[in-house]
Amino acid sequence: MTKHDSIFTFGCSLSYGADHKSTNNNVRPSDDAYTNIVAKHYNLQHYNFSVNGHSNQDIARQVLIATNIQKEKKLNPIYWIGWTKYKHLGLAHPIGKDKTLQWPYVRVHNELIGNSNNDEIQKWAKDVYRVVDKMSRFVLSANTVLQVNSMCKMKGITVINSFNSATWKTECTPSNYHIQDKMPGREILIEDWFEKYTEEFDKNYNYVINGTKVGKSGKSYKTFDPYLRLLWQEIKQFKWFEWGADDLGFQMWCRDNNLDMYPEKNQNISTWHPDEKAHHAAAKKIINSNTIGELL
Repeated sequence: MTKHDSIFTFGCSLSYGADHKSTNNNVRPSDDAYTNIVAKHYNLQHYNFSVNGHSNQDIARQVLIATNIQKEKKLNPIYWIGWTKYKHLGLAHPIGKDKTLQWPYVRVHNELIGNSNNDEIQKWAKDVYRVVDKMSRFVLSANTVLQVNSMCKMKGITVINSFNSATWKTECTPSNYHIQDKMPGREILIEDWFEKYTEEFDKNYNYVINGTKVGKSGKSYKTFDPYLRLLWQEIKQFKWFEWGADDLGFQMWCRDNNLDMYPEKNQNISTWHPDEKAHHAAAKKIINSNTIGELL
């Protein structure tokens, strides 16, 4: 295997560098996007596949496309993946042609605010969100992380995972997204929830896995599928860059370190985009961690 010669970045607006001056009103990724700064530090080529508003499913599509670009250009990149909010969804829709940016794929979450101006697509998007609930969207994102990393491992591609926005790692209430005079509260980490969920079964119930009785002896048995716990354990084994102790993502790290964002901090946190100085601070953190350096 030849030496790594480039960084491929994947993510949403947070790794795109949305609202930066160099984006020319968000026409192109920012020159000050944190991974671009890191690439320059190590004298590596940089390709930013991030797109404003992308879901984790969209990121997975970009990764697969990038593997072919990598082959064509004969590069040996490090893939930096900034996973985004699990509430975002990217799904295919047959009538999206000429109405959506990346037909046949539709950013379902964007249609809730009417991006396409197409009544049929917007109605479909609302129906999707009624059916695909919070936990289902989380499982979709978790499966996507597993699938992308497994594919890259099979292809011999080095991946560093990170959270751009880690709201999908926590169970957040709507009020947590709004800043008043105090920092938003933080709810139970999903990984902690998994452990408690599993302990509850182990402690109080006999259970059945694939028809086999497991647990204490007794007459009462409950069906228990350990997939979610095993899924999270599998995901944690991949290589991750952690932004902090709880690792709530790049966006929250910027907030916790009082770094400036666009727009002003009186709006919904999910709309905040770290400014150029914040991206430079993030790049410095990555460089100081030697996460990239140790791979070169």
